[in-house]
Amino acid sequence: MAAGLGLLTRRLPGSETHGRDLKAQVWAEYDIPAPKQARRVSIGFDGYRRGASLSGLDWAVYTVDHVAAARGVVDVRARARRSEPGASIAMVVGVAGLRGRTPVEPALASLRQAPVPGMFSAHARFDTRALDGELSMDTSRVTTMDAVVLAARSYGKQVAHIVAARLGGQATAELTRSRRDGPVDLRFTSTTPLARAELYTYAYSGDRLSKAAGGTITDLPAGIRARYEPGASSRLIVDTDGPRPSGRNTGVNVIYFDRAAARTVLQASLAGLPAHLTIFHNTRKNRLACTASSTIGRVEAVLQRGEGAISSPSGAHVTMIKNGSRLGVSGRLSGLSGFDVAYGRRPHAVLKLDSPGGPFMGAASIDGTHLARMEISDTPDEVEVNVDPVAKKAAYRASGTIDRIRAAYSDTRTGPTIDGTVYGVRSAVEASWTMGSRTVADVTAASGLKKVTLYLNRRHVTTVGPHCRDDLCRDDLSATAEGVRAHIRMVADGWARRRRSTAFPPPPPLPAPGSAAVSRSPTAAAPGDPPDAPGTGDRSVRRAAAASASGAW
Repeated sequence: MAAGLGLLTRRLPGSETHGRDLKAQVWAEYDIPAPKQARRVSIGFDGYRRGASLSGLDWAVYTVDHVAAARGVVDVRARARRSEPGASIAMVVGVAGLRGRTPVEPALASLRQAPVPGMFSAHARFDTRALDGELSMDTSRVTTMDAVVLAARSYGKQVAHIVAARLGGQATAELTRSRRDGPVDLRFTSTTPLARAELYTYAYSGDRLSKAAGGTITDLPAGIRARYEPGASSRLIVDTDGPRPSGRNTGVNVIYFDRAAARTVLQASLAGLPAHLTIFHNTRKNRLACTASSTIGRVEAVLQRGEGAISSPSGAHVTMIKNGSRLGVSGRLSGLSGFDVAYGRRPHAVLKLDSPGGPFMGAASIDGTHLARMEISDTPDEVEVNVDPVAKKAAYRASGTIDRIRAAYSDTRTGPTIDGTVYGVRSAVEASWTMGSRTVADVTAASGLKKVTLYLNRRHVTTVGPHCRDDLCRDDLSATAEGVRAHIRMVADGWARRRRSTAFPPPPPLPAPGSAAVSRSPTAAAPGDPPDAPGTGDRSVRRAAAASASGAW
């Protein structure tokens, strides 16, 4: 059941403030009887706190659904007409239950307009229990609308803040939740592009923030929809349609917080928004992925659960720190059209860029056991990196030349430790290894490589080189090769550690401590070594593999 109430104010021409702002508030109160609980409705104009002045003439009709108010829903419609306005004015409506003559569980909505339109209509609805709401507006001139809804309930306090900047014609902002801890949908539609739109809702338990959701969109197209699906498999989806402001890029900032859901926090910032964007994260599979219909100018995001630690280095990156139920993910990329990054037992990363050239770093710590890191000096259009410690294989694939790629992995409980860097990658590089009393590593590059450095250890090590303990550095391999044409094999075994070789011609002098050299000269195979496969290119000199000066981390 709704009640329609009207209010008219007019400034007298002989007023002592004629020609100047009238800093004042005016309102009226109505008590509406009801079988269960009577309600008090307040309506008015604010030219004192949120507005700059009352108008020469302010006329408005308010329609308030006081039955919905009993269910915790603020539902108000208003139509207004003005003349001789000031710089700004606010329309105010309040609804409260009555216990005797005392107001209880009040809700207040204030809608500010600047500059003030001659004609204006609005419909505002805010559900204090579900923490969702909607605001639709129609104005006779370009203006900025700023609405605030406050509600005090027995279960806490709620606040909603909605802004539509440079609104001309009709616009609607809507925030909905399908269930209490379910997905959050944010929608903006307008007859013309807006300079900025904001919609935020906050819920408090006492003085402590318990929930927050919302976002800011700049240089809006005619329509935009954003959806966030929280949980172990979370997803952020953004779609836009309709005309966009000429020569501008749409930007989106999104926040989400839920204290009851493992204190989940999401902060995302997008610039140069494409028509469609999806960001996906799965905590069980340790995977983060993004797909887009076109290039994203810039994307930055931080996700936390259980107040997990965050690592946000400067520059392009994707990092993850997971420790039991605590999680922290950080990402920053530019000129991006998509990525897929997975950390864990099989680290995997795919990057697709429409503005290549910059460096990229990916790193992860999973439960303090799996440590992974990838560094790319200059990203091509597309690059893929895979490390499979179980199958003892690794692969790089790129669409263009990369000066340097480094990949490192270590299992802190059982090993292994793997740290490899390749220089001058022009297409694809594959590596495999066998670890034990005799460690063998094979590297194949279809287009050759300028240089390869590799360190392998079947154990987890953080310090290698002269300070590495003998029991940790047993059966490891550290090697450097330059000018690899197609294939190279590197071997470390007990025979080699005794510095004996059957190579012909004689091998070069032993390398300095901290490195192991691999010759590209043809050699004879050491006793027991399988011969190189025909046509695979370089044959290597087998020699002792001294520990290198840096480890995987």
